[in-house]
Amino acid sequence: MKPWKPALIIVALIASALPVQSQWAANRIWQSADGPQNTWRCFRKTMTLASDQSASPEGLANSPWKLSVQYLGLTYHPDGGATPELYPLKFDRHAYLVLDIGAVGKLDYRLGKYFFARFTSGLYLDCALLMAGCVHVGPRMQYSLGKNSINIGIGPIFSFRQDWHRFEQFEDDDFYGKRVYKGWQYRLYGTALELEYLRKINESMELEWSLIPGAPLVITFMFGVRFKIPFQQG
Repeated sequence: MKPWKPALIIVALIASALPVQSQWAANRIWQSADGPQNTWRCFRKTMTLASDQSASPEGLANSPWKLSVQYLGLTYHPDGGATPELYPLKFDRHAYLVLDIGAVGKLDYRLGKYFFARFTSGLYLDCALLMAGCVHVGPRMQYSLGKNSINIGIGPIFSFRQDWHRFEQFEDDDFYGKRVYKGWQYRLYGTALELEYLRKINESMELEWSLIPGAPLVITFMFGVRFKIPFQQG
């Protein structure tokens, strides 16, 4: 006999001699008909989520707010620049196409399936590399087809730039005229038009191309992205 077998027999005898209060019977825990005998329960700590789940996919999909960031951009002069010698970043000697350096931020609020309101603010270096900017607000009408959408809007815009009268070659233009205040030219224009095309990338982001037709003086192009802002009403 192997040396470990006597020890195993002794352990078995001791276990059989122990008092048993009730006969034990095993029941599979998924057999509900067997009753509560020899069953067990699991517990876990409950957690209550805050009612504001704006960052959830549902909050993102239902958000009426969108934010755009665009590069500004390219400027096209249909008749050529009035003073092309002042434009350091022109693409040709007549300054038909000029590079600007700046950024535009847009905040959109959805009013319905086909309409939204927009607030725009921009700051950039203009064709003469002087500081300029604009503030605009107005309604938009939009139409979507698949991943593509277009919108058109109109509304007042306040434009300003550092005074160009510092240049000897400059003469008053048709847009700003003689409106000058403390070294800045300015104008409040009531019917600024904007056209836009967007291409959906995913549920939260779109590519965005914008055109501001200020013909016959200038046409401005902007490029960027538009994001949904997580927000859940109620």
